[in-house]
Amino acid sequence: MKRIIGLLLVVTISMLLVACSSQNSGDAIASKSEYEIAVISEPTDAINIESYNQLWASVAKYSDEKNITSKNCVTKLAEKDARLETIKNAVDNGAKVVITLGSEYSETVYYAQSLHPNTQFIHIGNAPHSTDYKSIKTGMNVHCIEFNYEQAGYLAGYSAIMEGYTKLGFVGGKDDVDDVSHYGNGFIQGVEDASTKKGLGKDEAGIEYWHIGTGVNSTIVDERVRSWYSEDTEVVLACGGEEYFDTITTAANDLYGKVIAVDTDKGAANKSVMTTAYKNLDNAIEIVLEKLYGNKGVWKQDDAAATTRLGIAENCIGLTTKENSWWYEEFTQEDYNEVVADIKEGVIIVSEEIEREPVSKLIEINYPQSESLSE
Repeated sequence: MKRIIGLLLVVTISMLLVACSSQNSGDAIASKSEYEIAVISEPTDAINIESYNQLWASVAKYSDEKNITSKNCVTKLAEKDARLETIKNAVDNGAKVVITLGSEYSETVYYAQSLHPNTQFIHIGNAPHSTDYKSIKTGMNVHCIEFNYEQAGYLAGYSAIMEGYTKLGFVGGKDDVDDVSHYGNGFIQGVEDASTKKGLGKDEAGIEYWHIGTGVNSTIVDERVRSWYSEDTEVVLACGGEEYFDTITTAANDLYGKVIAVDTDKGAANKSVMTTAYKNLDNAIEIVLEKLYGNKGVWKQDDAAATTRLGIAENCIGLTTKENSWWYEEFTQEDYNEVVADIKEGVIIVSEEIEREPVSKLIEINYPQSESLSE
């Protein structure tokens, strides 16, 4: 009898230990149907890992509030096949909703949407496309989110001029990514409107405007941005990607320049950053997941194979204004709130049209010679 009781105690203790291990192992492989929403994230050493961390934080916040299970599923490698495998594992483990972010996942979702037709996808980025870009398709189980980045660019350009700066720079990333062009075109519109409001004459305000493109190393970026700051550039809107951000801010710190960051709040991390033209993922995730769960977990006809564009009107675009993230003196937060209200009410209309090399009748825009972009 004692032997039997002893065995029972061992079994009971073992079961308790296993139960505790499963409950507390947030990064362990989940059992089937353990989580309903899966966020697919890049490896922890990815350059743009901050964006994925922010996405996961936003989804975790929503799922906690709504009592829905969710998990951050990290890919082993930053490549299509590894991403597809991570999505498959998530679906096999019960995920009904898969959320992805960024241009690199536009390709992944293109293939995943047909592989998992009963899974609902939310993709934050451009429409899904094949590897060779010859086919673009958003399936009926996919809903995309895009942001009015031109409004973020507008606020950056407007605020810089109203702060008293007139010599500005724009560093964009790949010139085939529409988001970058939206930032740049909005930036120019903001500079134009603020220059008009301040009564600046023709070409009193100017912009050094550069799409970095591909195959450009950080040394070239460093040399160019330092040459701008060494001459007369005062503020640079840096949306060339996370891989170049440190290069730009280091140059700004060394040469007493200023930077306006994009995407996630970077004001507290670097003394040269005046503010961040950010996207509010908390609000965006809530808006789109409410659409999905408002229709019992599947996309309504109008939302299937569709894209939602979110901006200032939905409180999804803005400049960071909290302490240690806002470093303006002349352009006050009251001034900022006023221009935001004007955009919301349609008093100011920021065009969504994009051009590779925008022109202006009021401000001088300088583009680098193409041969100088090579390594």
